[in-house]
Amino acid sequence: MTAAAIPEGLPLSELQLQIWAGQQRDPDQPLYNMAIASTINGVLDPIRIAHAWAQVVQQFPDLTSIVRQCDGEIRRFVTGQAIALQTVDLSTHADPEAATNRLINEQCQEMFDVGQSLCRVMLIRQSEYSSTWFCCIHHLISDAGSFAILWQALVDAYESAGVEPVVPRLNAELAALAQSSIAPQSDEAARHWQERANPSVVDIYGSSTAPARTASRRINVPLDQRRLDGLVSAAQTTAARTFSPELSQSIVLAAIQVAFLYRITEQSEISIGLLVSNRQLSSARDLPGLHIEIIPLRIMIERNDSFSVLLNKMRAEMLSALRFTVPGVSARIAQNNLAVVLNVVPTVLGHFGSLSTTHEWLHPGHSDRQHVIRLHANRWNARDELTLAFDFNQSRLPGTLSTSALAHWLACLDDMLAQPTKPIGRICITTPDLPAVAAPPTAAVGTTGCVLGSIVETARRHPEQTALAQGDERLTYEQLLHYSARMSLSLRALSAGPEQRVGVFLPRCLELMPAILAVLGSGATYVPIDATQPAERLKFIIDNSQLCGVITNHALSTKLPTGTQTVLVETVWAEQCARMEPDTAAGLLLTANPPADSPAYVLYTSGSTGQPKGVVVSRAAFYNYCRWAADFYDRNRALTFPLFTSIGFDLTVTSMFVPLMTGGSIRVYPESDAAAELALLDVMADDAVDIVKLTPAHLALLQGQDFSHSRVGQFVVGGEDFKRELARNIHQSFAGKVCMHNEYGPTEATVGCIVHTYDEKVDIGQSVLIGKPVAGMSAYLLNSHQQAQPQGVVGELYLAGPSLADGYWQRTDLSVEKFIDDPFVAGRKMYRTGDLARADANGNLVYLGRTDDQVKIKGVRIELGEIEAAALTHPALNQCVAGTADIQRNKVLAPERLCIRCGVSSRSPETKLDETGLCNLCTGFDKYQARAHGYFKQMADLEKLADQIKQLQSPHYDCMMLLSGGKDSTYALARLVDLGLKVLAFTLDNGYISVSAKRNIHQVCATLGVDHRFGSTEAMNEIFVDSLNRYANVCNGCFKTIYTLSMKLADEMSIPFIVTGLSRGQFFETRLTAELFTADDVDIEAIDDTVLSARKAYHRVDDAPARLLGAEAFRSDAIFEKVRFIDFYRYCPVTLQEMLDYLDVHLPWVRPTDTGRSTNCLINDVGIHVHKAERGYHNYSLPYSWDVRLGHKQRDAALDELNDDIDESYVHGVLNDLGYTPKVNNGNREERLVLYYTSTDDLAPDTLRAWLKDRLPPGMMPAYLIPLASLPLSANGKVLRSALPAPEQAEHAPRSFSPPETDIERTMAALWCQLLDIREVGRDDNFFELGGDSLLAIRFVARLNQAGVLLKAADIFEHQTIRALAPLAQDRPVPISALTPAETARFASISDTQRDRLSALLAKKRR
Repeated sequence: MTAAAIPEGLPLSELQLQIWAGQQRDPDQPLYNMAIASTINGVLDPIRIAHAWAQVVQQFPDLTSIVRQCDGEIRRFVTGQAIALQTVDLSTHADPEAATNRLINEQCQEMFDVGQSLCRVMLIRQSEYSSTWFCCIHHLISDAGSFAILWQALVDAYESAGVEPVVPRLNAELAALAQSSIAPQSDEAARHWQERANPSVVDIYGSSTAPARTASRRINVPLDQRRLDGLVSAAQTTAARTFSPELSQSIVLAAIQVAFLYRITEQSEISIGLLVSNRQLSSARDLPGLHIEIIPLRIMIERNDSFSVLLNKMRAEMLSALRFTVPGVSARIAQNNLAVVLNVVPTVLGHFGSLSTTHEWLHPGHSDRQHVIRLHANRWNARDELTLAFDFNQSRLPGTLSTSALAHWLACLDDMLAQPTKPIGRICITTPDLPAVAAPPTAAVGTTGCVLGSIVETARRHPEQTALAQGDERLTYEQLLHYSARMSLSLRALSAGPEQRVGVFLPRCLELMPAILAVLGSGATYVPIDATQPAERLKFIIDNSQLCGVITNHALSTKLPTGTQTVLVETVWAEQCARMEPDTAAGLLLTANPPADSPAYVLYTSGSTGQPKGVVVSRAAFYNYCRWAADFYDRNRALTFPLFTSIGFDLTVTSMFVPLMTGGSIRVYPESDAAAELALLDVMADDAVDIVKLTPAHLALLQGQDFSHSRVGQFVVGGEDFKRELARNIHQSFAGKVCMHNEYGPTEATVGCIVHTYDEKVDIGQSVLIGKPVAGMSAYLLNSHQQAQPQGVVGELYLAGPSLADGYWQRTDLSVEKFIDDPFVAGRKMYRTGDLARADANGNLVYLGRTDDQVKIKGVRIELGEIEAAALTHPALNQCVAGTADIQRNKVLAPERLCIRCGVSSRSPETKLDETGLCNLCTGFDKYQARAHGYFKQMADLEKLADQIKQLQSPHYDCMMLLSGGKDSTYALARLVDLGLKVLAFTLDNGYISVSAKRNIHQVCATLGVDHRFGSTEAMNEIFVDSLNRYANVCNGCFKTIYTLSMKLADEMSIPFIVTGLSRGQFFETRLTAELFTADDVDIEAIDDTVLSARKAYHRVDDAPARLLGAEAFRSDAIFEKVRFIDFYRYCPVTLQEMLDYLDVHLPWVRPTDTGRSTNCLINDVGIHVHKAERGYHNYSLPYSWDVRLGHKQRDAALDELNDDIDESYVHGVLNDLGYTPKVNNGNREERLVLYYTSTDDLAPDTLRAWLKDRLPPGMMPAYLIPLASLPLSANGKVLRSALPAPEQAEHAPRSFSPPETDIERTMAALWCQLLDIREVGRDDNFFELGGDSLLAIRFVARLNQAGVLLKAADIFEHQTIRALAPLAQDRPVPISALTPAETARFASISDTQRDRLSALLAKKRR
């Protein structure tokens, strides 16, 4: 085939298209530059080698290919033009070798203009006897095998001196492959690839959550003779041997790659990518070109598989894969899932004829974003050598992590070659530099002290100081000693003492701490029992712990089992006895003096057997924690803690004992009938404490409020994963004046044993670090074989040290299972937590989740087995399974319909279609259309305004035009120039501007004679993620960035006006509402005031652009007075066709072919895809419908623009780069408990719920009880959890719907819709059944109060429907300023104060 045969060009093959798309995503990075530098030792004739190269190009005309867009298609053209050999003489340089290295690396990294050339060569002379041949080819037309073909052709041409005739040969196979997507396959092959079409994602050192970049680091490892001999020997074993030694060695390398991944992840399914040459036709074997395929190798690994077993599996997998590989098969594989790729290049390049030559494969410093590790095994220089070239993605494996990964890989290689029968999981990958201990332990604070003794000593020093307060009542330290001693005397009647246990069954009250101190003083062990425990659980704890008695009060004593011995606090409190001297009281309390290893308390937590288990904590462990906490948190200051959480929750231990050890005080907040979370609101409202210990769920209640003047200076957060976003929000709520400590620790390690103080510069992951072990404690990360995991590798967290509990009360079997010998310190135990973690480069631990069925809901540790056991006690229940679900608060989406007039989606907010298919937006618009058109103006008005602007004589420019490169902004820019304005065009380069758009921008600005600026920010990806999280699109984040950067630039350059190219439809999407035009006398000036107020509020929203780009300039009104906005299309009523015709005639603007529409942005498809997935409709549907409504577009043309052909593989690649996972059809989500069950007699969920309330504490009650006909089972008879229905899919018959009737009910319903992210709410719907919780309930009441409807937070817990709530507020007026549901949703992200101001402005229009 000759070049002349295909003048129209060739389409690209599937792999070429993938490379093209990858280059478009990163147009400024040399991702696909392939370069070889060959140093030739001897005398070369430069003229002769230039002729030889020209002959090579003539022989292989594919080298002259370029890639361009033609008629909307991307095609490859073979130009046949010469590729000049550039010669450079560095022989006179001071250091020719160093200069050569600099030059070839620069050339390797220089971008190709693929529309001009795809190949360059250079001959660099270092001396008369040494030259370097440099060849760089774009991957679009080459692969590694091509270099050998070209090298041999160059050598042959040089040696023949052009004697042999040259016959041009186009690569026929490559041309044929470009004409079809994939070669024919057998049914067996199709099944093979279908099973591997979506390879499992391997989480390498936590890299799957990091935003991906292209920067890559290459580390070359020439194998020494020992390793090379071992590799060859392994390839000759039965497990690996094939017909080809090279293939056998590839099997060994692939097996090592998989073993390495298993060792650092312990994922049972591992998939890697294998590059295969795939030159199927003999005619292509000696032709350069892109022939490779990247195919997945999938291996299932059993826990005890050895290297030998793995070799057998890999041999079978690789032979099958190679048998089924055909050209184009890569297109069927989700390449973005292949994070690790192996490329074995068996070719030896050899010498340049008789001249010895060494070859180096150069790395351009960048590679595909999705490839975390690429391993190239090559033998360029000799067949008996092997160099492993590792490419590590620097955004995924930054800093020393790539070096560590290499060390781990080589450790796997060495251990496996030395011990092929050793289980893979037992490979040791720790080194002296990567130790087993996550953080070295510090000395214990002391185990010889005593918590009670410390409190007594504090009381002696500060007898008159307040120890406890509740409301207006208080106890001094002297009184605390007195009552504790009196109660201790009362305990003698129960024979309380060492080796005895006393229950403390009290609410949060002043009597609580004297009761506990009395038990400790008697030498007995205290057992805290929450006052809300259900009867059966209460009885179990009392019976199981074998209490000698219980300290309680009159009210709670009636709940105790008959025969329980009690001490009533009212009796002790009421005793008329002489004041006890502090020394006397202290003597009584300290007389018993039990040994340090005796138990201080037994705290019951959820148990997997269906019954709670008691954790036994010694006095030494108790003291080690409390002493450390007092030193760390109080730092010799007398701080006040609130006591507002359950005494049965070990988190509360901190608040009860630490302040009393340091001279601080406890402020008691008793239980109430409302949710426990409400107590925190009381704590914050009182503003009487310095430090608060709480869970993240509690802390979330404080978001969005102003606590800049709060007394609280510290939060100790524990109990569950602490998300960074929550920490950041709270930090801002307190104006940066609060210190937040993330304290990790199971009950078995005495409250807290690892801690980290939040630092916004350090905590950059999804969660706040849990940190490093506290005094005396050790933390180990081990795999399932109890092999140590070094930095970056996930492991199960084991704890050891003086704060470790003694085990479980009367559960020797469980104690032996969980408390095992510490392999690192002789004679010591360590506790297996079941938590997963990894250590970062600084030794800080990152929490990653659980290994078992234990869960944490709002900080409470729950064994799912206990819920199942409680449910199975019901006589009608047959089977059940408990679990958690990521609950979606919105309902299942109804089928989408499009308005017959404007095309808007029925799923758009506040949109309803009648039976004829006409939407309410259109029918409403019919009523105020004339008034709405009054808002818009004519071009004559813009001409007048332009004259006024020119008269201002601004120093640089009359105005700035926001130019995206799309049709709307391009047309607007041209018309501004027509008006005689001096314009600065401004474009945000968000990293995804298409090549077509940039070309449009440059050519249009040059044609118009307009200056242009690109704005950019390194924070763009974080802004994209924030926008996706908030709005399920990327446009909102982009718009905010554009406005922020452009206003700052305009202010800096004294440009008085910024012109936008927003369409009229976008006005109604972003700033105008129907209510503004319902009045007969529309006040345009007032509308403009409203829009300006909205703009100010918009720039003051605390979002990613505000945080990362700086919002200081927008906090005052000055910038809004200096820089004003003009919306071009408010003045210009041009139609879409008129606009396109103008552009076609006057400007070199071409509709972009690489974005799929007339926009400029390659990431646009990502936003559309996510919005459709999460919200169920196109995010352009609403603004386009307004364009139709306003006459700017025709319905069919608008819908055609919305008919996107989205490349999902590209979209998923970008989302993976950003580190964002779409939440399909997502509303607000949270983890909730679910119980699925089967029963006889059709056991109703309400009946079962009532049964469980007597057997489970409130924190363990399932949110959803779902009856099933049968539980889905796997082939081996286990419950198939993946087949269980989502709670929202398992709801019963459709509810009857009764719409809100009064203004108050409608206001409440609008707020419920906003908070629960649902489309409609009936007056009889239950807030909590719709997905509400205590946090949302409190937010609802706060919002309602801001709207003028006054309710108490507790009201919604007692009256859970709108019908029941509304009468409580019937006599309170609903202000006319309350926002409509649409406005509420639109302004959901702004502050309450700003929302009130906007509400008031809109109210003027409604009167």
